[in-house]
Amino acid sequence: MNIRMSMADRKETIEALAELYCASHYTEGFETVLEASEGIEKVSMRLFELRSGFELMISSVNQRQNLIADIEEKGSQLTISFCLSGKMRTSFRDQKDDFIVGHGQNILCFTPRSMCTTEYHSGQTYNHVNIRIERRVLNELIDGQFDRIPADIRSIIDESKNYFSHIGSMTPSMYMAVHQILDCPYHGYIKRIYLESKSMELIAHQLALLVSKEIHLKPRPALNSNDIEKIHYARDILVASAENPPSLLELAKQAGLNDYKLKIGFRHVFGTTVFGYLQKHRMEQARMLLEVGKMNVTEVAYTVGYSSLSHFAKIFHQHFSTNPSSLLC
Repeated sequence: MNIRMSMADRKETIEALAELYCASHYTEGFETVLEASEGIEKVSMRLFELRSGFELMISSVNQRQNLIADIEEKGSQLTISFCLSGKMRTSFRDQKDDFIVGHGQNILCFTPRSMCTTEYHSGQTYNHVNIRIERRVLNELIDGQFDRIPADIRSIIDESKNYFSHIGSMTPSMYMAVHQILDCPYHGYIKRIYLESKSMELIAHQLALLVSKEIHLKPRPALNSNDIEKIHYARDILVASAENPPSLLELAKQAGLNDYKLKIGFRHVFGTTVFGYLQKHRMEQARMLLEVGKMNVTEVAYTVGYSSLSHFAKIFHQHFSTNPSSLLC
């Protein structure tokens, strides 16, 4: 006999399971715990609210009946799940494909405000570690370096895509971090710091895997010596007109390239985008002018091409981890 539950968030998941299995649950600090062992072999769930919009859940389920869980996602979270045992099927409303995740696999999924159905079959033991991070928190971690992150993750942050999923195999580094989470030796605030750092590490491993895959799939640009010379010329134009730079199309035209070759060539030669190079150059110029001390922050911002002082200060802090005013003599 199947059991069907409807839940809106992870705390409701624990509450629904506690009611289903007639088990108690409790919250202590940043951790909510459910332990049950009557009528089933074992159900254990631990939810850690690491910070606002960032949570970790460790679950172990071994039951005698099939379980179908309907979960309605109300927010805009990115979920990364690591499967250590068991095989489950998940389907999303409005999406055609089902996902089957088993031992040694992980899934990266973004489904805002969606309904998903997950099937757990009797006779299997399910051990999972799940990380959920809201889009705004992920944006803070990226810290404005959009040109360096995988295209699929970038489309989630800038809200140009409302659905994304990726299934892959866990790497040895992922296995190590997951087991360190499971074997956490600390308590209290030290435990929270430790679990947050290991969750961050898993996010880093996942992003690195996507970056590696993206680089591997991208063909190397076919650039000859003349193209490279033109790209260097485009860089010189950009630097010379940094206060009032040309558009990408105008820059490509002045350099004698099409805009596509300019974009891929610029990244190939300089390791960043045209805009990224311009921003870095502006910040270096700003730092030099501030250290000289003949201009105030507003004058420096205007000189390097920023009309908004707050925007200039934000970008400056992202590059140098300090406020521009701190460099004034």
